[in-house]
Amino acid sequence: MRRFADSLVHRAWRRASKARGDDKAQNATRQDPTEVLRGHLRSGAFSGSDGLDDYDADFSAHDDRGANEAEPLSRPSAELSKALYEEEAEDTAEEQAPEEADAFSSQQREKERAIPCEMILSRGRTLIVGEDEMALREHADSLNGELDCLLLLPGTGEESPRLGWSGGHACLFCPEVRISGSFGAFWAGIPQSGGMLDAAEIAYGEPRPFDLALDLTQDGVFASARPPLGYYWPQKAEALEGALNELPVMKGRFQKQHFIRLAPESCAHSHAGVRGCSRCIEACPYGVLGGGEETPVVDHLLCQGCLSCVSACPIGALEPLLLRREELLSRLEEAIARGGSSGTAPALLVHHEKSDPEPALELVRSWVSAVSVPVEASGLLGTECLLAALAMGAAGVVLLEEGPEAEVLDSQVRWARTILRALGRSPERVQIAARDSSPEFPPVSPAADASPARAFTAREKREVLSRAVQRLARGDTLDQEARELPSDACFGAVTVMGEACTLCMACAGACPSGALIPGGEEEPGLCFKESRCVQCGLCARVCPEQALSLQPRLSPERLGADTPVWLHREEPEKCRICGKPFASAGMLQRIRSTLWEQCGEEDPEWLTMCGDCRVVTLFQEPEDSA
Repeated sequence: MRRFADSLVHRAWRRASKARGDDKAQNATRQDPTEVLRGHLRSGAFSGSDGLDDYDADFSAHDDRGANEAEPLSRPSAELSKALYEEEAEDTAEEQAPEEADAFSSQQREKERAIPCEMILSRGRTLIVGEDEMALREHADSLNGELDCLLLLPGTGEESPRLGWSGGHACLFCPEVRISGSFGAFWAGIPQSGGMLDAAEIAYGEPRPFDLALDLTQDGVFASARPPLGYYWPQKAEALEGALNELPVMKGRFQKQHFIRLAPESCAHSHAGVRGCSRCIEACPYGVLGGGEETPVVDHLLCQGCLSCVSACPIGALEPLLLRREELLSRLEEAIARGGSSGTAPALLVHHEKSDPEPALELVRSWVSAVSVPVEASGLLGTECLLAALAMGAAGVVLLEEGPEAEVLDSQVRWARTILRALGRSPERVQIAARDSSPEFPPVSPAADASPARAFTAREKREVLSRAVQRLARGDTLDQEARELPSDACFGAVTVMGEACTLCMACAGACPSGALIPGGEEEPGLCFKESRCVQCGLCARVCPEQALSLQPRLSPERLGADTPVWLHREEPEKCRICGKPFASAGMLQRIRSTLWEQCGEEDPEWLTMCGDCRVVTLFQEPEDSA
């Protein structure tokens, strides 16, 4: 992935160099844009202490050719984005150098091409926000000729916004300002009389987005605590210098890769207007996900690839694009084999590929043999992967507490430890640790029944979890009693009030994970697989009789089994003509009661017939009466 991203940056820079011609010599004193852009591609320190907004392999191409003013002023539409993407792909195919053909395998090339991208058009319209007018003007002067800057000075005592000029730059004095949006489409709002005024409309007489923002305030004016790419909030002098050097390069066309893919058929977010699971929305630190009609709405321009949503999703509806689960499990298996050459099971230290694992690795090795496992985003390690690593023979798994996904990983570790405790295993075998903390592992030996990675691949997320629990369960120490869990648990059962249930199967139709299964005409009833239940609550909310309720709990026996059990069943009603079972007694009784209440009918004859006999009788009645 790294070589692929770097090579595309070089190709884009060659194209841009041809267009600039002799300008290269004039700008020799400025840092090479290739190096600046590579910082975006390779840094991975999003919203870090340096104040720069970096991405990790999120742009697959960049072209700093001048933008056409006839193109739209806001985020490109889907049609325009597709057209820009196809145009860029054609340019790349034409100009790819022969020596780059072997830079990466054809399989990796096809994988990268399959990852969708969004096109971003940046004209260089820039917001510079701060309290010091002289400093803002100085920075705008340094960017003059390359970026179109608007200066915003909040907190200057102005009761209402006032437009002025400072050294030839438009300057807007205002009591307060809030910025939202993303790279290529930032909006600056000024609170006024209970509403929000558009700063661009005040300054230019028309609403229009800004492409970039430089925030020099102490507390920051972005609407979220974690600004996206294109928003610079330097807190140190060297970070400010880097931002001023980098801003002019962020002009042109960009391709931003997607980090996640949503599988709508598996999502438990909503069904028929009824809201269910929102764990991914709550877990995302960047506000990428929002509530939708059936599935969450994803803003890929805000996504910075931490994969917190992937870990938080209990059903596996969110899939990572750069590193899939089966690839991660294979990588963990290779690390176990590499570290277990001495005859003892190694512990796995999983960390971001950009971080230095050596200090933490030495602390882990003071307790047990250990090997590091670098990953693109540790947010991929959900509870199922942590337990699968132990089932494959790892002595333990340690996750470094780093990045915005640390909070989500902490919850995944907490659930993994809860399951291990119920299985009679030491919960200390899974830990999340700060860099200066020393984890403590119990003495362990290689598992005799260690499972290979292929035992977990090509399986859904809940199937991986169920298989790992099966492999780790020990009959002599297995906790046979189910443990009650907090309401935010994604494990548990569903209880049914049999006297209220009519077996209408609305609950089974709403269940996205296949945990609730209808019986059938021969044996009407409702079956349940606890290993698949994620406690989304859709079944209980769509039930017209309010007959279902959730029971958050941990039953190792049920979690590791894929065999359905009966929740409720009834004797089938048989057709009075042909004798074929066609409905449950409870459903027919409910229909009888409704007909009596609304129409005064006691027991119509058609109610006791199956569908086929009902149709035959309907067409025979006119002939018989004749």
